[in-house]
Amino acid sequence: MNIQIDKASGVPMHDQIKEQIKGLIHAGKLNTGTQLPTMRALSVELEVNFNTVALAYRELDAEGVIATKRGEGTFVASTP
Repeated sequence: MNIQIDKASGVPMHDQIKEQIKGLIHAGKLNTGTQLPTMRALSVELEVNFNTVALAYRELDAEGVIATKRGEGTFVASTP
């Protein structure tokens, strides 16, 4: 996944992650059923706190954009 975080931006990092994931889905780069990186892996890749990614995933899950299946991972559920 190609997500870029601007730590100097006034936009909270979890919102940047959330909007970029939605953008990748809308652009067709992430399709329904595509598995997303684990929260830990993405936090390491982006060099942000685990809780930042967890909050973005939690909000996307609440919006129905992604779905987490216990023991399997997190997947794209639908287009935003």
